[in-house]
Amino acid sequence: MNKEKMKPLDEERESRSLLSNAVVVLQLVFGTLPLLLVVWAVDKLMNGTFSSTIVWGVGGVMILFALLRGVFYGTSIWRAHRSAYNALTRLRLRIISHLQRLPLGFFQERKVGDLVNIINHDVEQIEIYLAHGLPEILSATLFPALLWVIIMVLDWRLGLSLISLLPVAFLLQMAVKTLWGKSFRHFMESTQKMSEDLLEYVATIPVIKAFSNEENRTQQVLGGMRDYIRWVKRSMFSVTVPMTLITMFLEGGIVVMTLVGLWLMTSGELTVTRFILALILGGLFSSSFAKLATFQHVRIVYGQSLAKVQSITEVQTKDTADKKTDTTQTDVCFEHVTFSYPNKKDNALKDVCLQFPKGSHTAIVGESGSGKTTLASLMMGFWHPQTGTIRLGGENITELSERNIADYFSMVQQEVFLFNTTIRDNIRIGRPTATQKEVETAAQRAHIHDFIMGLPNGYDTLAGEAGVKFSGGEKQRISIARMLLKDSPIVILDEATAALDGENEKLIQEALDELQRNKTVITIAHRLNTIQDMERIVVMDKGQVVSKGTHQELLKDCSLYRNMTETQEQVSKWQLKEEEV
Repeated sequence: MNKEKMKPLDEERESRSLLSNAVVVLQLVFGTLPLLLVVWAVDKLMNGTFSSTIVWGVGGVMILFALLRGVFYGTSIWRAHRSAYNALTRLRLRIISHLQRLPLGFFQERKVGDLVNIINHDVEQIEIYLAHGLPEILSATLFPALLWVIIMVLDWRLGLSLISLLPVAFLLQMAVKTLWGKSFRHFMESTQKMSEDLLEYVATIPVIKAFSNEENRTQQVLGGMRDYIRWVKRSMFSVTVPMTLITMFLEGGIVVMTLVGLWLMTSGELTVTRFILALILGGLFSSSFAKLATFQHVRIVYGQSLAKVQSITEVQTKDTADKKTDTTQTDVCFEHVTFSYPNKKDNALKDVCLQFPKGSHTAIVGESGSGKTTLASLMMGFWHPQTGTIRLGGENITELSERNIADYFSMVQQEVFLFNTTIRDNIRIGRPTATQKEVETAAQRAHIHDFIMGLPNGYDTLAGEAGVKFSGGEKQRISIARMLLKDSPIVILDEATAALDGENEKLIQEALDELQRNKTVITIAHRLNTIQDMERIVVMDKGQVVSKGTHQELLKDCSLYRNMTETQEQVSKWQLKEEEV
């Protein structure tokens, strides 16, 4: 078991420490002693030796025992919750820290709802086990053992008769353990799916409302909730029925002990006082064991939640140390690179050999799924190829840290995310140490400064959740200001102007011209009319480079590029006709 896997279990061992166990034992002892005192007093009464001195003595000692039990009970609860909440905090910090070191490819594989559910729900389940389940399990284990020892001291035959049916109860519990595990696994899967669906539903409500009565996403989410409720009921049923049978066998032990006790009393081998005490202790013994069986499902849920947490913490991180690199050397080179995404049979890239020289402007075109975005993801270190080498400034990219790679690249995409903080801080993400003047200079070069100054609070204006206060073009120019402030030597453009109106497209194109000045530029193109003047165009198809050249050269020599160009020209003509009509 590796170090990461052991860490969540360290908190459990802390909860099981010698001091914690001692506190629980003392709590149980001082909870049991008053019973013994009462039976002793009853025995004195029946023998005619009871006196007022005994009454005061027993009363005082019982008050003392009650106080001590309360102190030790409170201490055990405090220690359990302190340990559990410390574990919850450390575990969440550990998950967040680990997520920060994971490659971005991990986040393209895992759903946001799944990760949020683990950090919230599964960590909470671990806390519940450590704060409540573990102390109860410990108490339900030690208390029956203490009671059984006392009964054995009273009469060994009563002790053996009390546990005569216990093996049957244990066998039944072991038999249903697998059933419980399967039931709770389905329950947790339905919880995860419901969480993912709700997150997606809330995020896409504007789209859903746009379809009005025709949309069916709402019914799908409600169906997921019904599925969750169904599995809750099933999991509870899978616990209740076996627990009823287990409790019956435990109660059966008291019946056997009662019969044996009556037989011993008739033969004069057992006093009435001892028999009454044995019955009281036997009842407590059975109820404690029943509680222990009930908490078995808490342990199962803990194990499954821990496995979910470890599905994050056990993912191998890239712990490459930062290197001193020369970011003025910005050549990007693909040497016989082949890559396929996890759980995908087909290769996304096949034996790709490409060079992006320093200062060059290159466009990558191709049909959807041809490998354009995969090229960009690989050169930015989001994924690593199965075979071949990618070199960045002459360095093998696998030997560079994420910080090293990030220093080389700026990327402008169609979708821009703004954090719910000030516009100043959103731009400063490009360089957190930037001064106000540097922020404003970047905004001016991105043609967004005048717009920001026209806002009520200027650069102190909050962007709003996910940047909902601004149009697509405004958000795009804020993101370009980020990139200008970052001033990375390589710029990747993912058709940043594809979904904008003419006025915004003009402003953004001017901002992009500023961003591309004296840079190595790689453009992932969807609209071919935007890259016809590029010095080099790379045509991709099914993960392979099929041709390279200028626009005119490709029209002459590459049938795929020629067909793509003709198709887009036809689409443009259709759009013009629709506008004229």
